[in-house]
Amino acid sequence: MVEPRSTNFLVSVGDTDSAYDLVRQAITIKPGFRTRIKVVQSEVIAASDLNAIDIEGRKCRFPYENINMRLFNNYSLNGCQFECAMKKSKEKCFCIPWDFPRTDEEYNSTAVCDLVGSFCFLEEMKKVFF
Repeated sequence: MVEPRSTNFLVSVGDTDSAYDLVRQAITIKPGFRTRIKVVQSEVIAASDLNAIDIEGRKCRFPYENINMRLFNNYSLNGCQFECAMKKSKEKCFCIPWDFPRTDEEYNSTAVCDLVGSFCFLEEMKKVFF
C-alpha cells in the first residue's frame, strides 16, 4: 500500500511594505497538526528630538533616510535586508529572476535567470538571514 505524501507549506503575514519578501519571513506548517499562530500588531513611534541624533548614533533610520537603497523609496529594515540578500544572490548566481525587482542599471547589465540560475538565486536568497 502506498501512503499519501504530505508536504509542508509556508504561512507568512506582513504589511504592504514587506509583501515582496514574505517567503523569507514565513514559518513552516506541517499538515495533519493543529497550528496556532498569534499575530500582534505593533507600531514604533520615535520622539521628535531623535532626529537631532545622526544615524550612526541612534543605530536606526527613519523611512525617509533611504541612503544606499536602490529599489525602495522608503527605508525599512525588511527592505534593506531584501536588497542585501538580492545583491548577494546576484553576485553568486550572475543573474536576477524575471519576477524580482531590479534597477534601471540592472536591466542593462544583469542577465535574466534561466531555470538553473533561478534555482541558484532562490536558494541563495533563503541562506541570507539577519
